[in-house]
Amino acid sequence: LEFRCLGFVDRYGDTTFNRLQMDDVQRELNLLRSKSNQSEVQALLDQISALAQRCKSDVHTYLKFYGD
Repeated sequence: LEFRCLGFVDRYGDTTFNRLQMDDVQRELNLLRSKSNQSEVQALLDQISALAQRCKSDVHTYLKFYGD
């Protein structure tokens, strides 16, 4: 599976990842960034990646995507 975590982001519902999933999430964000040639998309992915790094290093911190 190319996107074993981000593939489950629900555009209509909320999706939450915990710190144990952050290595996979980071890898997938980097893969998405490398596939994009739009600077705005890359900047957004960089911001999400920074949040994922914070989630990985802080206890009781989650990365959450809100749908709709």
